[in-house]
Amino acid sequence: MAKKKVSKKKTSKKDSLKKVENKLNKILKYEKAQSKSDKKQSRQEKDVEEDIEKIKKDLEGSPLRKITTKDFGKALIGAFIGVVSHFAFLEGAHLSENLSVTRATALLVTAYILGMIFIYAAGFKKVKQIRILSFIPARITVIYVVSLAVVYFVLFIFGLTEHATSIEIYKQVAAVSIPAIIGASAADLIGER
Repeated sequence: MAKKKVSKKKTSKKDSLKKVENKLNKILKYEKAQSKSDKKQSRQEKDVEEDIEKIKKDLEGSPLRKITTKDFGKALIGAFIGVVSHFAFLEGAHLSENLSVTRATALLVTAYILGMIFIYAAGFKKVKQIRILSFIPARITVIYVVSLAVVYFVLFIFGLTEHATSIEIYKQVAAVSIPAIIGASAADLIGER
């Protein structure tokens, strides 16, 4: 009987060792699963932090990366000051009497190019290029159109377009377009950031 007790003790020890081993294996599997879960969660947290940083950068972006009504207003004021400040519109109106339509067109093109140089190439601020029809810079185009509208408005309120034909008005606007675009471009670059 003593032998049976010893063998039962050995078997019960083996059984209890197997139970302990099984429990340890379960704990190890749980720890591995937990470790994988922790790593996955850590990666997700890192991705979320990167996304938050990207969003912060987008929100803190320069105001020169988009065109707003504030830009429109700045161009309006700048063009008005550029045209009216030294009565450039009067001299331009007199100068336009001797201009041909070809020269007037050349002045308009030159004004557009000067505006582009002033805004994009002068290097005062970083300006994002938004394009219309994939080749026309939107920012300078808005500033240019506002400048020409201001020139026409100033000529109109001072009565210089009353008895003028459309070709004469075209030449008058062209003659004053350069001071207007310079004023509008300068006003656009003044301000925050």
